[in-house]
Amino acid sequence: LEEPLLLNGSDVEDHNEDSTSTSSSGIFLYIIPERRAVPILITLADVTSGLAAGMSIRYFPIFFLEKLKMSPEQVQIVFLTTTLLMAVMTRVTQFIGTTMGNLCTTI
Repeated sequence: LEEPLLLNGSDVEDHNEDSTSTSSSGIFLYIIPERRAVPILITLADVTSGLAAGMSIRYFPIFFLEKLKMSPEQVQIVFLTTTLLMAVMTRVTQFIGTTMGNLCTTI
């Protein structure tokens, strides 16, 4: 590291005057406060993924029917199974989260 990670209040002015290089944080942090950058980036990524999933998930049954040659009953069993597994795993991860902690559950 060439620059200190944390600057004291008086060091900020001195550092800005002496520094000829540009900040590595880029223009993004000038628009959004630094403490809010990570939550905002995570939210933008989640929204983008959600929109992309919403545009493609609706065609999964057609893919299963035409490309995999599954019957309509088999397709419905797949969707029922995934819904039930999501409900069960939600409870399981809540239990693990209370015993091990939220961060350990995420990892």
